Amino acid sequence: MNALQKWTLLAFGLAGFVALSLVAKAVSPRVNAEEPTPYTVTLTSEDPFVVEGAGYGVGIKTVRYTTFEYYQVKNSTGYHTELYPGYGYIGNDSTSPITSITSIVASFTGNASIQTAYSYSSWLNSGTTIYPSTPVTFTDNPYYFRLISTNYSTPVVLTSLTVSYSCLPTPPTPTFTLEDDHYVVTGYKKNPSTIIIPATYNGLPVTKIGPNAFRNATSITSITLPSSITEIGAGAFYNCQAVTAITLPDIPVIGDQTFFGCSSLSSITIPSTVISIGLEAFNSCVSLTTITIPSSVTSIGERAFNECSNLTTLNGGGSLTAIGGSAFAKTAWLADQQNSDSDKVIIFQNILVNGTSATGSLAGLAAESFTYISPDAFSYATITDVTLPSTVAEIGNQAFYGCSNLTSINLPSSLITMGDAVFQWCGSLATVTNNSASLTTLGGYAFQGCTALTSLSFATGLTTIGDSAFDSCSNLATISIPTTVTSIGASAFSGTAWLTAQQNADPLVIINGAILVDGTAVTVTALTVPSGVTTIIPRGFESNYYIQSVSLPAGFTSLGDYAFYDCNALTTVNLPSGITSIGSNAFNSCSVLATINLPESLLTIGEAAFTFCTALNGVAFPSGLTRIEDSLFNACSALHSITIPNGVTYIGMNAFAYCTSLPSLIIPEGVTTLGTGFVQECNVLSALVIPSTVQRIQNFSFQNCSSLHTIYYGGTSSAQWTALPKDQYAFLNVTILNVYCYSATESVGYWRFSSGLPVLW
Repeated sequence: MNALQKWTLLAFGLAGFVALSLVAKAVSPRVNAEEPTPYTVTLTSEDPFVVEGAGYGVGIKTVRYTTFEYYQVKNSTGYHTELYPGYGYIGNDSTSPITSITSIVASFTGNASIQTAYSYSSWLNSGTTIYPSTPVTFTDNPYYFRLISTNYSTPVVLTSLTVSYSCLPTPPTPTFTLEDDHYVVTGYKKNPSTIIIPATYNGLPVTKIGPNAFRNATSITSITLPSSITEIGAGAFYNCQAVTAITLPDIPVIGDQTFFGCSSLSSITIPSTVISIGLEAFNSCVSLTTITIPSSVTSIGERAFNECSNLTTLNGGGSLTAIGGSAFAKTAWLADQQNSDSDKVIIFQNILVNGTSATGSLAGLAAESFTYISPDAFSYATITDVTLPSTVAEIGNQAFYGCSNLTSINLPSSLITMGDAVFQWCGSLATVTNNSASLTTLGGYAFQGCTALTSLSFATGLTTIGDSAFDSCSNLATISIPTTVTSIGASAFSGTAWLTAQQNADPLVIINGAILVDGTAVTVTALTVPSGVTTIIPRGFESNYYIQSVSLPAGFTSLGDYAFYDCNALTTVNLPSGITSIGSNAFNSCSVLATINLPESLLTIGEAAFTFCTALNGVAFPSGLTRIEDSLFNACSALHSITIPNGVTYIGMNAFAYCTSLPSLIIPEGVTTLGTGFVQECNVLSALVIPSTVQRIQNFSFQNCSSLHTIYYGGTSSAQWTALPKDQYAFLNVTILNVYCYSATESVGYWRFSSGLPVLW
């Protein structure tokens, strides 16, 4: 470009429009409230925009009042062409009032869609096709826009771009979504400093603030909520750093992370209607100094006030029954309590909230009165022995986690529930005096790694033993398990001396004649599970390479997660009538399992239950099944026949992906959800019935289904098929030759069922 051209363009810009990036320094915009001034930015072929291989190209433009970067990049998701607002944009996210983009005209080669946004983290409309040299206009006046390639293999080559926008900003407003007979606030337009939520919108009440609605809205200083609000979603005001105060309406719950990171929030009144305060609800609210917990509140979630470093005063809370782990960690209040308490064990409203600074013997706790020990309360504390009072009903998750010096503890008669990992990795714990006759639940990993334990007994009433409860308790030789136990988790006794002794006596380890807890040591090829067994626990036969066939007894009801995972010699399984559930991954990677019966009694089959069953050739689902879970038959490469019953409403993500022998599939009416990639890579699938009840076809659903030439759609008109939402990459690398609609009466060009199969009239 020569000097004459530059001076000509500059003069033209001063006359009212700016046509090119020739002004090196931005100046404050002129705002005319009565007469909006349009501006135009044009990219030309002279701008640097060359991309080689997997690299990227960048061009910088300064346009009167703003500088922005545009680039083209090829990465794992393909080529992208964007105007990137990370380094500048049309309008300024925090200071500039020129925020009203009205139209875009682009000249380019390739296929592109356009996205617009008020915040770069939340794009408003994706997948809207933009055509070369055809104007796209906006009524909502967004801040940002970008063009994105819609083809993985072909870049968008941008030659020119004209953007018209006004100096006159549109006012910041909330955005709403209709939900039944009320509206939900789901976000906001522009970057407001003040948010006022109306009580009604379009004549209907506004009752909810949606999850993350104002997340990272760092410009907001004031929020006014109407009394009509009954629910505030999780993370609704996350990281609203400038908000100093807010008056909450009469809501029942303050959700997870609602005010996380609101660093300027100095005061808040919790309404008397609130019954629970969620996880991290006020985490890192460093300006809070005083909190009053009303008598309505019964629980406070984990880390609810964590790192509220200036919180010195905590009032109320008389009705609390549970306080989550680290709820008051790194607060001035907790530090003051620890400094003034002789044994460093902090109790608030009959709840033991912290003892991490305690050392040595805590025999004196027997004289205290508390009902609940919070999660992580003594985590890594250098305590040696603990005597709990008879008032304790529940011990929270990881309460004594990693207390490597702890040698003994009593479980009081009042104890009902012991959470997960309570004594995990307490390697010196040798004595557990169990006085509880009311303990019903022993959480997962409760004693994992307690290598000094030699014996444990539990009274009648215990019903649940969690995953890996005694895992790696290498010296635990004696365990008394009452007949009331009905549920045992995966690997509950793995690595214990008790399990080794049981396997030596009988490689099929069965508790109380009903629960099969381990068969990994079985070496027979044909296994018959004894009568009376009703359950195989998770991972019961995992990686057993001997068993070829399994026969389960009458009365058997449930097969746990990963029960036969990676049993790569297993060819045949007899599932008896009466079985109701098969856990997730139950037969995953059983590579030679060729046939399996699914009895009519089955109600649930967990996700990935038959993934990588590469020899399985046909499946008929029971009529009571309502869901086909994610990855259920993923990579079943020999599967050529599937019968789905009419009651199914959900088919999950990758449910039949990589079933490379499946020629056709009939999805019955009633199915509403087809998960992402549900038949992707089924490269011999040639015909498919999709019912009219399906609400959306998601990305990658038919990716690389290269033989798919016919879809029989349950709708009765082509308009209905056209209106069915289809995500951008739903048919990636697929060319469908024919889509036929359904007709119950003879009609040329339509289809019907004949002997259960779709045929054309």
